[in-house]
Amino acid sequence: SAGTGGTAGTAGSGGAGGGAAGTGGAAASSGDAGLPDAGDDVDGLMLTKMAEATTLFATSSTSLWGLADGGSYRFDQLPAYLVRRDNGGSNRRGYLFHHPAPSGAFQVAAPSVLGPVLRYDGALSRLGMDPFHLELPLGAGTVFSLAYGLPAGALEHPGTSDFMQYVVHEGFHRYQVAEARWQEHTSWFSISETGYPLTEQHLAHCLLEDKILIEAVQATTLTPSAAVEALRNFAATRAARAALPDAVAEGVNATLYDTAGEQVEGTALYVETKFRSASAGQPFDRAFLGQYLDVNLVPIPNRAEALAYFGQGRTYGTGAAQGYLLDLAGQRWRDAMIAGQGPYDVVRALYAPATTMERDMRVSALKTRFDFDGALRTKARSLAALQ
Repeated sequence: SAGTGGTAGTAGSGGAGGGAAGTGGAAASSGDAGLPDAGDDVDGLMLTKMAEATTLFATSSTSLWGLADGGSYRFDQLPAYLVRRDNGGSNRRGYLFHHPAPSGAFQVAAPSVLGPVLRYDGALSRLGMDPFHLELPLGAGTVFSLAYGLPAGALEHPGTSDFMQYVVHEGFHRYQVAEARWQEHTSWFSISETGYPLTEQHLAHCLLEDKILIEAVQATTLTPSAAVEALRNFAATRAARAALPDAVAEGVNATLYDTAGEQVEGTALYVETKFRSASAGQPFDRAFLGQYLDVNLVPIPNRAEALAYFGQGRTYGTGAAQGYLLDLAGQRWRDAMIAGQGPYDVVRALYAPATTMERDMRVSALKTRFDFDGALRTKARSLAALQ
């Protein structure tokens, strides 16, 4: 998911329940009972979940995504317009947060931590059938708008454990483009949807990168020095992949394209994972991230799905893992994202091999360690052969 004001895919999932306490109580409904199209328990549950996330961000935004200048991702202050969508796909009700009241809006009962929540149905049509917009025009400004309340069990339903992770993830994209005004990476969307290189050699090197990150984040004990060593291994392997003729597609090196994806989507999954972990009162969920990176857990039945995964989906996990390892290594890296860099740009500057010989020696050892010519090539060959 990304792109200003556009539609996109959903966030990474995984689900921690719970949530921060002290939300001031949850309304059983949206507080607009008596209207022809009154709010219901699903709307009330949305308000409860929003209140839990708001409470957590109000006290922990710096740890979730803080910057050197004191700025942070303030989900608890994000101008938002959440739209209730029925099972038939119609937009029925809208709830406005942290935005001046447009004509016709009125306040509804909601947990006090949210501040005034306004019922406003005058912009329902602007969202259309899209799942969300990052910059939906409303009044003199824009809001982050997202549809919720599809069939029970769907990601967009407030009753699912993944719902607020989804909202926080997509809200982070709003923060990227509107509040923080990130500079776009020069290689963002530089390869077409069908152009990503799916050759055996290239994919095998992608899988080697993944193995390095998985081993690190799933380690029983992960020390700062082990994080640094994993980043050195990752930097060497990506440099080796960048040197492959197979890595170039449509005149662009795929490693640059991946770095751009990691800047946008990897950081969003990083924040999502920190949020889901903090909501459950747990440290960073490294096990979830390791599972996210494992291609064997991803259904890829055909070439179209392989292009979708390697051309974008994979960068969620690789970017988030690099961010976590940089944290553990004691490096400041988040501010560089605003300036148009991806996590790997920081990793490369700090940990890339000094010489080609050093790179090749390190990668050769890693290939032996992770059975590059056996299991990884076999998997890459099967993926490359998909139709």
